[in-house]
Amino acid sequence: MQNTFTTIDQYIKQQPKEHQATLEKIRQTVLSAAPKATEVISYQMPAFKINRVLVYFAMYKNHIGFYPTPSGINAFKDEFSQFNWSKGAVQFPLDKAIPYALIKKMVKFRVEEDKAYAKPTKVKKTIEDVQQAQASKPEEVNQFMEEIDHPLAGLMNEIRQLILKADRSIGEEIGWNAPSFFYTGEMKPFKPKEYKRSIVVFNFYKKDALRLIFLRGAFVDDPSSLLEGDYKDGRRLITLRSVEELKQKKAAIQKIIKAILVLIKNDN
Repeated sequence: MQNTFTTIDQYIKQQPKEHQATLEKIRQTVLSAAPKATEVISYQMPAFKINRVLVYFAMYKNHIGFYPTPSGINAFKDEFSQFNWSKGAVQFPLDKAIPYALIKKMVKFRVEEDKAYAKPTKVKKTIEDVQQAQASKPEEVNQFMEEIDHPLAGLMNEIRQLILKADRSIGEEIGWNAPSFFYTGEMKPFKPKEYKRSIVVFNFYKKDALRLIFLRGAFVDDPSSLLEGDYKDGRRLITLRSVEELKQKKAAIQKIIKAILVLIKNDN
């Protein structure tokens, strides 16, 4: 199967044949509700954009994930009683009828929200509009890794490399007294304690286990069910105890990281 897509046509053609018609109908349903939307591929998912991305969808083994952003989920959560959903996504099982009318309503809602971001003319961003890209600080993390005395130091390094390889826009530094990983690109200004760049932070839970703290974990679709906890601020955790366990969960962890990057860029 093709790993990189540049068009929605390519994406749909690479999915199982028995589900291609369903994906195409979702595509046409979105376009009928947002005729001015442009089709794009964002983080290897079909997406539809006017001023900002309105919605995404993606094919999984047992369901189709639909991502109308957290505001879209919140507006229609009372209609999700028969579906699994989170603050950023809803899952439509492949063995049940797809709720096209509901999809259309969510898209129309997002189109109305998107009007707030319309600009009469294209204006070049200024320093006041954008926070400059934040530089990665690998030397800080290298020193930390050299000095730490922990029986799972090897696992720490494997996790570090996995996170950094998930996307080239991920940087690292020491934050909260541990390796911390963040989005390095330009962003709109935000208060320091909002931590909008943050993706994941190490936590030295016990001598026989490491925790990964995902500050936005509650807002992403997690079909793997690796994310644990129910913190009101949106944090979710993954606990790892060995390199072998990490290898088994590698793909799912990287999907979570990429999903969080989508949220960060969507909010920007």
